[in-house]
Amino acid sequence: DILPRLGIVPHLVGIFASDKASAFLKGTVLDLFLHMSFRHSNAGMMLQPNVMSVIQQAVSGEFSIDYIPVGVAIIANLFENVEHHDTLVSSDLFDSLQSLVQNDSTSIQMHVVRAMMHLALSPKYHHVILATGVMANVCPIAMTPRLPMEMRANALQMMGAVCATHPTTPTPDDVMNLLFLVCNFKESIEIRRASMLIVANSSSDKENANTLLNKSYIESLVITLSKCTDTVLVDYMMQFFHNICKLDSRAGSMMMRSGWDKHMFTFERLESLTITGAIYLCDTCRQLVEDAVVRSQLMQAMVLKSMLDAWVAQMEDPQLAP
Repeated sequence: DILPRLGIVPHLVGIFASDKASAFLKGTVLDLFLHMSFRHSNAGMMLQPNVMSVIQQAVSGEFSIDYIPVGVAIIANLFENVEHHDTLVSSDLFDSLQSLVQNDSTSIQMHVVRAMMHLALSPKYHHVILATGVMANVCPIAMTPRLPMEMRANALQMMGAVCATHPTTPTPDDVMNLLFLVCNFKESIEIRRASMLIVANSSSDKENANTLLNKSYIESLVITLSKCTDTVLVDYMMQFFHNICKLDSRAGSMMMRSGWDKHMFTFERLESLTITGAIYLCDTCRQLVEDAVVRSQLMQAMVLKSMLDAWVAQMEDPQLAP
């Protein structure tokens, strides 16, 4: 906050534009702008035309390709300010960012992904993100363990946010890769959660029925659910099973053949559910009983008694009681 108040910004802009300034000095100018961009209160100053011109020149590599990662990092920092998304998307900075979507440099791509992830917080720009083609990079990034964890997580979080309004975003190959990440117990829990959220969101659209109603996929998730102890991941899986019941009439029988009821209605699994997970389960059962065969199987398993026995504490919650 101090540097902008000192009136140093015009001098920094002048130094960067000067032909007499050394590469080191110009790099120092960009570093100063980068540090200032971390403060949200400086965003208005950073979006002044003269400062944006400096950032754009850095991202273009006009003076040196070494400036590109710093310039993109500044743009990504600015996108953290949701209130400035309108200004950023309509500026030349976004065009510069979009031009780097297919860049294969990790130091550049990680900031491109971070910027798009922050932009995804504004649902009205989800179609803009899709138009950039950045979604094609999500799974290749997420499936590469040697890449920075933050970059992998940001890519998945971006797709998860966009998938909430555009459920058909993941391709069949994406779904297969995402389920691999979900079911891999050696993978980071943050990556597994983000992957499952995308799959859960995609299960809300009937156009994805042919992809998601795959017995091997259902079986894998059922087994993962039975062994999972992370409540957030379990909630996302409960959301998925709840949603697929609406995709097709065969979903219920496929779930039962995959052993969903045997793993779901154990005392330990039921007792560990959050209120959100329990509500999803109740509504899932309500949908499943519309199938006479499935209803018979659930009655034989005495699922209602199992639920009542396990939810002594949860039943006191007014959200679950109905």
